[in-house]
Amino acid sequence: MPHAAILMTALFLASTLLVPAAAQSQACLFRSGFEPATTLRQYELNGHPNPKYADLYGTDYTTGYDWEADLDDQPCVGNFRIYYEKGDTTRVRASLAPDPLDSANTVLKFRLYKANVLDVAHPKGRIQAALHQNEQLTAFGWRVRLWLHPDIGWLREYQGTITWFTLMEVWNNLPGQDWPFRISLNVVKPQAAAGSELFFGLHGQTLGPDGWEDVWAYIDTTQEVPLGQWMTLETHFVEGDAAHGRYSLRLIDSLGQVHTLFDVTNYTHHPDDPAPDGVRSFNPMKLYTSAILIDSMAAHNAELSACWDDFEFWRDTLVYTSTSHVPPAEPIRCYPVPFHDVLHIASSGSAIRQVRLLDMNGRPLMEAPRLPVTLDVAHLPKGTYLLELQYAGGRRATRILPRQ
Repeated sequence: MPHAAILMTALFLASTLLVPAAAQSQACLFRSGFEPATTLRQYELNGHPNPKYADLYGTDYTTGYDWEADLDDQPCVGNFRIYYEKGDTTRVRASLAPDPLDSANTVLKFRLYKANVLDVAHPKGRIQAALHQNEQLTAFGWRVRLWLHPDIGWLREYQGTITWFTLMEVWNNLPGQDWPFRISLNVVKPQAAAGSELFFGLHGQTLGPDGWEDVWAYIDTTQEVPLGQWMTLETHFVEGDAAHGRYSLRLIDSLGQVHTLFDVTNYTHHPDDPAPDGVRSFNPMKLYTSAILIDSMAAHNAELSACWDDFEFWRDTLVYTSTSHVPPAEPIRCYPVPFHDVLHIASSGSAIRQVRLLDMNGRPLMEAPRLPVTLDVAHLPKGTYLLELQYAGGRRATRILPRQ
């Protein structure tokens, strides 16, 4: 919590005065800056530390909130844990550590050393804070400060695209339950060439027989991922169908400038779920990616870590409505997905001025000045493509589409 007073004032004003109107009517459930009275304990099983979890305890003296009494014991929250899933602290680790930019401040640090989930087809590394077994969480939000280690910039040199390097995730519902659905915030590299930029990507996915499939997906190419500096991420979630579901994410940078990365109206639950009943689990803080990326960074002595601070979680009492000057992302319908010989693109709104189909290196392949449109794509090879949407006012968003 303790950092430069001027900067904190700017961030507070930005996140308070510029919040959406409905966010003014919130029931704050919890707030903590991981201050010294907070402690982190690794779980033990049969005398061996950290088989699966860590947890936070104590009262944050700056906010007065207690990790057990005010978070774990909330009637709508099942429990809070830090999940490693597998492995031990030589592979992944959560710790309370000094702020990399202000040693007087305490932060929560996640670090991946090696992949810890190995008994799967594609090994991966995962560490996440989770609010699990929740009840009737249908409209809520959270705000947290994030610092990504500058070494993550090495991913720009990775020879290939990066589609999942996950920082946050909402589950509605979990794998193993009926109608699994997730929304994931990722660092992505949409172009394969070395030296390509890193952006934020967001997708909503269902779990089918062939794995996770996109219901919707966007990449914000207006804001490169800030590295080595603090940013504030503010998320709002409303459960609903294609017309009423809402997921928004704003970034407040180190200068207090506000960037609306995503403001999506679309399904926020499985489209086939006959009785959606709220988010069962979500990860407001997460570090999750493939063993390939973890090993590549380790081979170049690059640290793969993230720091989190000033976590706040609330339950919305009104439906969230954006007041940002940036137009929200319209509900875009692309079908079939995956596409084959033709691709149909339609929208219920009128703010889109151009659509372009790009390859994964960003080269334009086809374009249309308005919607709806049907593209003849029979000549394109199987693979992954980008659909770029240009809105009135110049804002752009990108959706990932596979062709089979």
